[in-house]
Amino acid sequence: MPITADWLDDEHAAILVRFNGTWTDQQLQRAIEAAHALHCQDDGIKHHIVTDFTNAPIISANSLQSITTVLDRVRPYRRDYGLIIFVGASRLLRVVGRLLNNADTSDTPNVYYVDILPDAVKVIEDTVARTLISAEALRNKLRQSISQEHDPDATHPPSNPDRGKAAR
Repeated sequence: MPITADWLDDEHAAILVRFNGTWTDQQLQRAIEAAHALHCQDDGIKHHIVTDFTNAPIISANSLQSITTVLDRVRPYRRDYGLIIFVGASRLLRVVGRLLNNADTSDTPNVYYVDILPDAVKVIEDTVARTLISAEALRNKLRQSISQEHDPDATHPPSNPDRGKAAR
């Protein structure tokens, strides 16, 4: 699929929307709907959205109409989400990000631009490690994703039996 939407972390605090190759407006709309469906599984949390464009071609200015349509569809839900991070964003996508940021009613800018996925995880860790998100869970998921990209037979990291137990 040219666009996929899935959880970035095991705790379901961040959604990764990955663009792989050329995509159509319909595929983009389905990806937005899929990401929003993931969010609705637990809409009490301000999920973070990481959009990874590192494997997608540069978006042309001809796509501006579809991007405007996407902004109109996403804008009503913007306040329901946390950070939005663009990975490998072109100048045009950075403009889109600024438009999203301008639609946000909070005083804190919530749209960020990074070059690689590990930097996106670091932004989340640095920005919201004090809140609901577990930085360790994000790091583990990222390591797992990277190892699976390089080794399709990679297995999941071992579970931590002490997770969730209070320290004494």
